[in-house]
Amino acid sequence: MNTFLYALSAVLGLCVLYALSQIREGGEVGERRVMQELGLEALRSVNHLSSLGGVIGGLFAFGRSSERCGATRPPPAARH
Repeated sequence: MNTFLYALSAVLGLCVLYALSQIREGGEVGERRVMQELGLEALRSVNHLSSLGGVIGGLFAFGRSSERCGATRPPPAARH
């Protein structure tokens, strides 16, 4: 019985490898796009952890709002 299962898994494995070899990828994707997708997936997985996701989401939201506030102020040398 065990030999049959090993043979069956080997045949299925070869079928999967053949199917994977038939997949053709699309055109080139920029490194920036890959990093954006990686970052989004990382944030999605962290957001599933409720307390940690809330803390990280709050930090990122603060960073974005502080960038907007900094953009409306003149540079420090011009304020004097």
